[in-house]
Amino acid sequence: MKNAIKTYNMYHSIWDTLLFGLAAPIVIIIVHFFITLGLVEGATGITLCYTMIAEIFRDYFSFNGAYSSDSHNTILRSSFYGKRTFINGIMQEHARNFVHYVLVIGICSVITAFADHYDPYYIPIKVIVVLIAYTMNTLAVNVVRYFGTFTIYPIISTPFVILTIIPVVFLTALGIRFDALKLGIFMLVALVLGIIVTIISYLHASHSYDKSFLDVVSRRS
Repeated sequence: MKNAIKTYNMYHSIWDTLLFGLAAPIVIIIVHFFITLGLVEGATGITLCYTMIAEIFRDYFSFNGAYSSDSHNTILRSSFYGKRTFINGIMQEHARNFVHYVLVIGICSVITAFADHYDPYYIPIKVIVVLIAYTMNTLAVNVVRYFGTFTIYPIISTPFVILTIIPVVFLTALGIRFDALKLGIFMLVALVLGIIVTIISYLHASHSYDKSFLDVVSRRS
């Protein structure tokens, strides 16, 4: 746990934590409270859109350009545990991201339940929503980490946000209800995709770190 905290602090400043880890979720939850009075479950898509944008933008302040050919991880390479620290930082960020979605969507779901009425049907739906958001967010940051310019982030992240919102709106806002079997299949598929993307992200981080050595060697030669 102590090493995990050190790794987190290495990649996240206090301002990053206060802005994106505290202020942004509070604002999003407050906004959800007001829009859910009229949209009920339809507010989930809007809330998720804002949450995902904030999470992808937050990645810029921690890992921008981490996978680019210009990022050589020079400080980490001076340590015997450099690669492990780098990969731990990446994977801890994915774990933090998943927990963030669980908390925000969970709190907003409770607000929606009190604002309208409690419907247990939406419990597995929200689990699927969290898994979809986490999977698409992980895919998005694996792409934007090749760029060190903030203006690129909105351009690249927008398609991932749209692809996330489409199934979420389909599941929550259109009034379509699925039987337990279909919900189970959807949840299983979302879970498997989340696991696959996480594994790919781990391998991608490892490959990018190793490749930074080759880029330096090729440039010198």
